[in-house]
Amino acid sequence: MLSLLLIVAAMAVGLIAGAMAYFIHYNEYQHHLTGNRPFRESFKSAIVSFIFFFAISVAVGLMMYRLFK
Repeated sequence: MLSLLLIVAAMAVGLIAGAMAYFIHYNEYQHHLTGNRPFRESFKSAIVSFIFFFAISVAVGLMMYRLFK
């Protein structure tokens, strides 16, 4: 039960971080890049942000569970 809750919470944090990274980078790349490239580069940034924040959220969640068990 705990692992499911941890994964759902980490997915939420990762999705929010990925969406924010996408919108911020897309707005910036739109001014500097042409064609379909702003979308691709922004999507890459969103994926990296999602993975990073997902992993950090899972690690912090597991650490807090073990500390306050």
